[in-house]
Amino acid sequence: KIMMFDEPTNHLDIRHQLSILTLVRRLGVTCIVALHDLNLAARYADRVVLMERGRIVDNGYPQDVLKQRSLNALYGADLTVINEPEHRTPLIVLNQ
Repeated sequence: KIMMFDEPTNHLDIRHQLSILTLVRRLGVTCIVALHDLNLAARYADRVVLMERGRIVDNGYPQDVLKQRSLNALYGADLTVINEPEHRTPLIVLNQ
């Protein structure tokens, strides 16, 4: 079984974003979730896929894919990626 979600957290406040993604993780089936929020993807996804203009740029575990250099190049932004200590997931911070 596979379920697909397209931006299920869009326009939700933080509490409801976390609630929805926690529910999705607990469904017990493979879920493909499109998210533009990299921090939510880093926290909740087992694997992430970075895309640019409809093409896959990178994919794998969040800690392997969400790297500062590649994100800065992909998004053309000044980002810092740190290791969030409690969940041990990448945390992306906009420097501008």
